[in-house]
Order: sequence, then C-alpha cells, then structure tokens
Amino acid sequence: MGLWKQHFHWSVLLGWGVLGWILGALWTFAGILLFFDQYAGANVCFVLSSMFVFAKIAHLSISANEPIFHRILFTFILFGLVGVGIVETVRGVNKWADSKRNKTENSAKQTPLEPGRVSGNAAAGTGTIEVKPAQPQAKRVPEIKPAVPAGKSTSPKLKTTTNAEIVSRIYMRGADPPPGESSSYEPYIQELFYEWALSLMPNSDVSNIVVVVQGAEPNSQDRFSVNSISAVISDWKPHWMSGFEEPSRPPDDYVKSVSFSEMRKDETVTIRVRRPIYLARGENKLTPDKFPDHLFEIATDPNYEIEKHVYDAESRFPLLVVQIGAFTRYSGRKDRAPLRIRPNPDEPMPPLGPNETEGSIELRCKNDTCTEFTAQQLESRRSKVQP
Repeated sequence: MGLWKQHFHWSVLLGWGVLGWILGALWTFAGILLFFDQYAGANVCFVLSSMFVFAKIAHLSISANEPIFHRILFTFILFGLVGVGIVETVRGVNKWADSKRNKTENSAKQTPLEPGRVSGNAAAGTGTIEVKPAQPQAKRVPEIKPAVPAGKSTSPKLKTTTNAEIVSRIYMRGADPPPGESSSYEPYIQELFYEWALSLMPNSDVSNIVVVVQGAEPNSQDRFSVNSISAVISDWKPHWMSGFEEPSRPPDDYVKSVSFSEMRKDETVTIRVRRPIYLARGENKLTPDKFPDHLFEIATDPNYEIEKHVYDAESRFPLLVVQIGAFTRYSGRKDRAPLRIRPNPDEPMPPLGPNETEGSIELRCKNDTCTEFTAQQLESRRSKVQP
C-alpha cells in the first residue's frame, strides 16, 4: 500500500500542484462537453471540481495552527463562496440548455412556409414535390367546454389529444416457401397516407359519449377507424353555423359523429381519419389544406371536464413535409434503391400469381427528423390461384 499512499493519498491529491492539474482538466473537459451540448456531463465536472475545492479548504483548516474560531470562520466563508459559485454555475448551465432548447423549438414553430421542393419519386419515375403555403382555414366550430355546476367535483375528466403524421404502407412479394421453411421478401413499392388522430382517455368509467368531427366537405377520400367495438360511426351530414337547416344556402361544413356506449377508466380510444396521398409524375404541390386539422366537439356527462390538448397546425405542416421527404428516400432494400410510390393508393394492386405471398407493413416516423421508423400492422396474404 506504500506505493498507493505515496502517489494517491489525499494529502498528495490536495497538494497545490496536483490539485491545479485536476481542476484544470475537469474545467477543460466541462468546456468540451458544453461545446457538444452535453450539459449534464459538464455539470458533473463542475460539481467534482467543487468537491476537490471543498476538500482543499477542509485540509487547510484542519492542518492550520490557528485558533479554532479562526479556522471555523475561514471554512464557513470559503465554503459559502464556493457553494454559491457552484450552484450558480450549474443553474447557468441548465438555463443555457433550456434557452437553446427553446430556441430550437421556436425556430421550428416560426419557420415560414416558403415555397420549397422535396425530392421524391412516383411509380413511373423520380420527380420532386413542390411545397407551397396556403391560407389557414377558418375555424367555424367553436371549442366546447362543458360547464361544471357549482359544488360539483371536477375530478371526472376526459383527456383528449390530437396528432397528425404521414404513414407509409410498404408491400413485399415473393414465392411461397417450401413446406417447413421460411422466406424473406424485399420491399418493392409503397403507398403514402396522411393520418389525423384523436385520442380520448377518461380517468373513470363514462357512458354515452358522442364525438363530432368537422370536415370541409363529405370527402370520400377520408376513412375513419376507431379501436373500440362500441363505436358507431355516422355518415357525413351537412352543418350550418346557425344550427338549423338553411335550404337557401349551401352548408358551411359537414360533420361526422362517432358514438360510444361506454369507455372504461384509463382506456385509450383513438379515432383515426386517414386520407390517401395522390402523387403524379414530376412536381406535386403540397399545401397545408391537404392535411386538415379537424375540429371536434365532445358531448357527454356534463359533470365531466373535457381537457383538450391539440397540436399547432402551422408548425406541424413543415414536419409533415419532412416525413414525406424521408419516405421518398426510404429503401429497406439491399440495393438501397428508394422505393417507388404508388401514385394512386386506391387503384387495385396487381393480383397475386400462383404460389405467391404478399406482405405489408406500415411505417411511421419515430422522431421529428424522421431518421428512425417504427413498423406496425404486419399483414400477410397468400394467393388463392391454384397452379
């Protein structure tokens, strides 16, 4: 143990020469971490350096030949100064991190929707997608917040959140594997969809809920899906702002209702509205009105508080464009060639040949930059044609 004591004893580490190198190294490493936005690691370096300084102060106070009162006062003042310094340093680093994070988020929200182009490909070849801003849609349906009578408990709550994203459905085909064996198939084509989703999460059992979703017109392109067996979806119905039928003028908009007989506590029910994205060879104009943010109303027990969390449509549109661009470059193949995009997802797929299998999955972006994906909805279909 003599070797360790000779070089790593606390009296050696707290010597001015060694301590100076230790503090210099820690502060230098903290600066490098701050340069790469590793704020937590930088704070660890600052805290470690302060611990060494505290230890040096304690060492000086213990080894000094001074009255006890002088040593206590010396320790108290220096501990206080160093403590305030390290606390303010950590707070400053955290504040800097928050300011950079907020700046990044605000820049995403304030990004003007200037005309741009996203490289892509259609079924007949490659092309570009031209993106142009459009005027925001007028919101005609006001938000409904049911009143809670005085003296009633506000604990029953129905939380709602909305989301919008691009979904890619990828197809794979190949010959049936021999009995007892398996095969893998490479993707060969994809379809793109815009999907708006409304999630409802009650914190207690609730019955007789009606969700009314607004649309600009009874668009046959929009398909509704609800992950609840108790849901009943109506047809599109005309709607006037007055609340009455107005034969003298066309409807202001159209609405579709989704009724639920019941929802269980902490159950998440999601209403999805999916619209195919139609692309032509060459340039395709994409504007925010192609990706509607549906307004909605909820009617239920008046004692229920409706807590709405909706996304910002203006900041969401650039993210949708990023997602489309990522899917136009997506391959999933060994040759890394981008997958062709079906111009019209509603057209029938070519029929399967004898002893042929088709599989499909749906991809969604995992992050805002769409550099990672999540795969869902794996489906498999076998040919019914006999050889």
